[in-house]
Amino acid sequence: MEYIDKVVKREISKVAPNAELTDDTDLTKDLGLDSLDMVEVYMNIENEFNIKVSDEEISKCGTRIKDIKELVQKYVTAK
Repeated sequence: MEYIDKVVKREISKVAPNAELTDDTDLTKDLGLDSLDMVEVYMNIENEFNIKVSDEEISKCGTRIKDIKELVQKYVTAK
Protein backbone atom coordinates (compact mmCIF):
# COMPACT_ATOMS: atom_id res chain seq x y z
CA MET A 1 0.00 0.00 0.00
CA GLU A 2 2.93 2.33 0.62
CA TYR A 3 4.00 2.08 -3.02
CA ILE A 4 0.44 2.83 -4.17
CA ASP A 5 0.41 5.89 -1.90
CA LYS A 6 3.71 7.09 -3.34
CA VAL A 7 2.64 6.61 -6.97
CA VAL A 8 -0.79 8.21 -6.54
CA LYS A 9 0.67 11.27 -4.83
CA ARG A 10 3.48 11.53 -7.40
CA GLU A 11 1.00 11.49 -10.28
CA ILE A 12 -1.23 14.08 -8.61
CA SER A 13 1.81 16.28 -8.02
CA LYS A 14 2.40 16.37 -11.77
CA VAL A 15 -0.88 18.23 -12.31
CA ALA A 16 -0.91 20.05 -8.96
CA PRO A 17 2.70 20.94 -8.18
CA ASN A 18 3.48 22.24 -4.69
CA ALA A 19 0.13 21.06 -3.33
CA GLU A 20 -0.01 19.71 0.22
CA LEU A 21 -1.25 16.14 -0.24
CA THR A 22 -2.88 14.06 2.47
CA ASP A 23 -5.27 11.14 2.21
CA ASP A 24 -8.17 13.54 2.78
CA THR A 25 -7.13 16.00 0.07
CA ASP A 26 -9.99 16.37 -2.40
CA LEU A 27 -8.60 16.74 -5.90
CA THR A 28 -11.47 18.81 -7.24
CA LYS A 29 -12.47 20.86 -4.20
CA ASP A 30 -9.08 21.41 -2.58
CA LEU A 31 -6.80 21.43 -5.62
CA GLY A 32 -9.18 22.59 -8.35
CA LEU A 33 -8.41 19.72 -10.73
CA ASP A 34 -10.81 19.47 -13.64
CA SER A 35 -11.97 16.35 -15.49
CA LEU A 36 -9.03 16.48 -17.91
CA ASP A 37 -6.58 16.59 -15.01
CA MET A 38 -8.35 13.63 -13.41
CA VAL A 39 -8.13 11.64 -16.65
CA GLU A 40 -4.41 12.33 -16.82
CA VAL A 41 -3.91 11.20 -13.22
CA TYR A 42 -5.83 7.96 -13.79
CA MET A 43 -4.09 7.21 -17.09
CA ASN A 44 -0.68 7.61 -15.49
CA ILE A 45 -1.66 5.45 -12.52
CA GLU A 46 -3.04 2.76 -14.85
CA ASN A 47 0.20 2.78 -16.83
CA GLU A 48 2.34 2.56 -13.70
CA PHE A 49 0.47 -0.47 -12.35
CA ASN A 50 -0.44 -2.01 -15.70
CA ILE A 51 -4.15 -2.01 -14.85
CA LYS A 52 -7.30 -0.72 -16.53
CA VAL A 53 -9.90 0.91 -14.31
CA SER A 54 -13.33 1.09 -15.90
CA ASP A 55 -14.77 4.53 -16.64
CA GLU A 56 -17.82 3.57 -14.59
CA GLU A 57 -15.73 2.85 -11.50
CA ILE A 58 -13.76 6.04 -11.95
CA SER A 59 -16.97 8.06 -12.14
CA LYS A 60 -18.25 6.39 -8.96
CA CYS A 61 -14.97 6.85 -7.11
CA GLY A 62 -14.65 9.80 -4.78
CA THR A 63 -12.17 12.53 -5.50
CA ARG A 64 -10.15 12.29 -2.29
CA ILE A 65 -6.69 10.75 -2.47
CA LYS A 66 -7.73 7.91 -0.17
CA ASP A 67 -10.64 7.04 -2.51
CA ILE A 68 -8.27 6.75 -5.45
CA LYS A 69 -5.78 4.68 -3.46
CA GLU A 70 -8.52 2.26 -2.39
CA LEU A 71 -9.68 1.84 -5.99
CA VAL A 72 -6.13 1.23 -7.23
CA GLN A 73 -5.52 -1.22 -4.39
CA LYS A 74 -8.58 -3.19 -5.48
CA TYR A 75 -7.22 -3.56 -9.01
CA VAL A 76 -3.62 -4.26 -7.98
CA THR A 77 -4.59 -7.04 -5.57
CA ALA A 78 -6.93 -8.57 -8.17
CA LYS A 79 -4.01 -9.13 -10.58
